[in-house]
Amino acid sequence: MHTTQRVCEEERSEADLMPNGLLVVSNTPLQDEHIQREAKLAKELGQYGIVVNGVNPGSSQTEMMVGWPEEILQGIIKNTPLGRMAQPEDIADTVAFLASDAARFVHGETVEVNGGILCD
Repeated sequence: MHTTQRVCEEERSEADLMPNGLLVVSNTPLQDEHIQREAKLAKELGQYGIVVNGVNPGSSQTEMMVGWPEEILQGIIKNTPLGRMAQPEDIADTVAFLASDAARFVHGETVEVNGGILCD
């Protein structure tokens, strides 16, 4: 039986709250580099049965958010269709899925775990 190896990376983006309350999220150069590296790794390693995917988490309620102005936190929540910030478990569950056999044919993807804040 063939065992599949899995690689999963996490990216971050920058967010700015505009005066009108609109939250603008943009990729950082480092995030773009991660996404490009994942695509390259997926192409190169797929032939060896190694699955490569990434997770791009939205704002999540962690210690990193402590001390953020309430205006920023409420702006994030207001502009997130699901009406809340991610919990660490939301991110962890996505990583666990990508690492499981249930995601055996998910390859070369970056999964946005952000409650829909980037919906067009």
